[in-house]
Amino acid sequence: MYETKSGHNLFLHQIFQILKATDDADRFRDSSYDVSFHHRADLALSHLDLRLTEALVLEVLRYGSEKEQDVLSCLKFFDWVGRQHSFRHTRATFNAIFKILSRAKLMSLIHDFLSSFSSNRYDHSVKFHDTLVMGYAVSGKPEVALQMLGKMRFQGLDLDNFGYHVLLNSLVEENCFDAVHVIAQQIALKGFENDITHSIMLKWLCKQNRLDEADEYLRRLVSEGKANGSQVGVLVRALCQHKNFKHAGKLMNEFHDLEVVSMGRAYAVWIGVLGFKSHYSQGFLAELESQDRSSQQLNSLL
Repeated sequence: MYETKSGHNLFLHQIFQILKATDDADRFRDSSYDVSFHHRADLALSHLDLRLTEALVLEVLRYGSEKEQDVLSCLKFFDWVGRQHSFRHTRATFNAIFKILSRAKLMSLIHDFLSSFSSNRYDHSVKFHDTLVMGYAVSGKPEVALQMLGKMRFQGLDLDNFGYHVLLNSLVEENCFDAVHVIAQQIALKGFENDITHSIMLKWLCKQNRLDEADEYLRRLVSEGKANGSQVGVLVRALCQHKNFKHAGKLMNEFHDLEVVSMGRAYAVWIGVLGFKSHYSQGFLAELESQDRSSQQLNSLL
């Protein structure tokens, strides 16, 4: 039994070589995908003797999307996994494939799947309404996701922590700003508020160019001991996008000196936005490198 772990890229690559090979064979044979691919892929993948878990499926999908950049093979793997008796897709695996298809701009494919899912209730082990809400949210239709949530609430059902945050982020991404506050209130009332909520709300303020309010919100999080480097990075990126590099630099220096927030991710955003060739960023890096602690953080990022 071979158990994949993070870093076993060769084994993950082998999975996608199998998926690609069956795809190529189908094209040469001009045969039915449903029959020929399923038979050959099932046989080849079964020989790998995979121990299917949610963590493994997520790892394979992540690798296929980021390293192989092969959306079709990701979809094939998702389909194959869903037909194995030893595994049932979870909300996390559904969300992962929805995100992959969304980034590839294959929205119609997601919508077709959701329509089929709604008609056939694809997998009873997965919360039916939750999957619909997340699917429409991730595929850029938060208004439909809100309608699905309304139907859930009418039936006495509700989203969990994960589902609410997927919906909240979609509302921000699609500029449905009026609905954001309502969903954020629901998250707070249900006790789901966490670091992810705070990062999304910062992004909500920044996307509306309410940068002063975002600054105040971040400082309140710091005073309450709830801030992290990712949240600082959200505001720094927004300031740089508005060419306010001076303010962004002062913010970085200020939070670095306070030593109340882990700044690793904020440094990564700052360096990524400005670029190493920027005179301003070089000066900032030189200042950081003069201090051992900052230098160690930077070296771990570079």
